[in-house]
Amino acid sequence: KDLCRTGGAGRTEAAAAVALQLAEAAGRAIERLKGGGGGGEGGLVEVHVHGPLLRLSLSSAPGGTHVDVSHEHYAKLAALHAKHAPSVAGNLRTRVLCMMLRYQSLGAHGNQCALPPAGFEVLRQRLGIRFECFASPLNARYDRYCSAFADTDAAFGSIGSFFGFRPIHGSFECNPPFVPEVLLAAVKHAEALLSAAEASGGALSFAFVVPSWERVPFHHQLCRSAFLRGGAPLRLAAEAHGFVDGAQHLKAAAGDRLRVSSFASTVGVLQTAAAAERWPVDAALYSRLSAAFAGALPSAEA
Repeated sequence: KDLCRTGGAGRTEAAAAVALQLAEAAGRAIERLKGGGGGGEGGLVEVHVHGPLLRLSLSSAPGGTHVDVSHEHYAKLAALHAKHAPSVAGNLRTRVLCMMLRYQSLGAHGNQCALPPAGFEVLRQRLGIRFECFASPLNARYDRYCSAFADTDAAFGSIGSFFGFRPIHGSFECNPPFVPEVLLAAVKHAEALLSAAEASGGALSFAFVVPSWERVPFHHQLCRSAFLRGGAPLRLAAEAHGFVDGAQHLKAAAGDRLRVSSFASTVGVLQTAAAAERWPVDAALYSRLSAAFAGALPSAEA
């Protein structure tokens, strides 16, 4: 879609072809790198301390291709890898480098911000949420989640794309990248799943956290959904709440990982009837969420 916007109207097919070529080239490069990294933990990828961070680089290209990551996040990735890909433990460095290069190529760290820990805790306590529909190995709260790239992320706990995820019951957090088309597709996919679950009596719930872009189709779709519970969605003024930065893995100090939201946010919970009975959405939930997001403002940590 970004290629279409750049190239102007009528270029959808050309942009799609370019995107497909880029994806195929990236996939081939990843497989080559994985294939060359099977000779133990040394392999092609080296790890060095780089100031307060760790730097992973290709040994064949010193000073060239590399990624940086905090010690804490590298330890998290190692733990996830040990749990989900124990049979290929020797490839940890290679897999971390492949995964991080994939996300680094996206840029726009703000697209990958995460809810503050206190926000996740409120959602866990009130709505039973222990799963994110849009996460990455770098910012995931839990050890199972959906992410954009199954090929690089599965070794760290991803079950693949949300758009291929078809639960019939359960409670999930949904904070998609701030791309209008992705946001709309996410709401529509959730509604399709809710319709199927409603027909079978399943308790299915999605807590959406999205930018308050009220004139964009996804916002209308969410706020006017037949599955919306709790009355009007929660609205958070931009200056009144914060997120965990998308570049959190590059910040050694936990307090430096918080950022003020770039936009006002909308929190809306879509549920089947059974889910609404099991996990009620009310003013008390929204009050606790408001306080949790306010606590993520950088000044609150100072």
